[in-house]
Amino acid sequence: MPRSNGLIGRLASIFCCLLGFGVLAACEAEPGDDAPLAPKDLRARIQALYETAREAGEDVPSDAYAWAKSDIERIGDWEYQVVRLDAESDAAILEHLDALGSERWEVFWLERQGAELRVFLKRPARSYLRLLPVSELSRLVPIGDAGSPE
Repeated sequence: MPRSNGLIGRLASIFCCLLGFGVLAACEAEPGDDAPLAPKDLRARIQALYETAREAGEDVPSDAYAWAKSDIERIGDWEYQVVRLDAESDAAILEHLDALGSERWEVFWLERQGAELRVFLKRPARSYLRLLPVSELSRLVPIGDAGSPE
């Protein structure tokens, strides 16, 4: 019994040391990209992402703030697709799946139906604002106000 108490004591000491090193490392960290953006910088960043979406051919509203609201709603959403492939040639299947993969589609289920495969695919819905830190995104969500951020 005394032996197990010694082991527990040593484990507790190791845990405390690791915790202390973690706290010290966090205190010494240099402020980096995670520093909050000034309101005008946040608006400029949103405008730049809006322009990127427009240039990519996305269907966007004429107002950057309306676009930002709809873009935030897509964060965490998925798009789905079902395709039928001729299962006679493995090379043809791989070529088709590679083409779908280059468009960010992932296979999550397959079903054989005779000589065909039904392929069920998903991909994250495209969101440009997911590139912003969560702390910045929370500043975009109006609380009881439908106006623009800050």
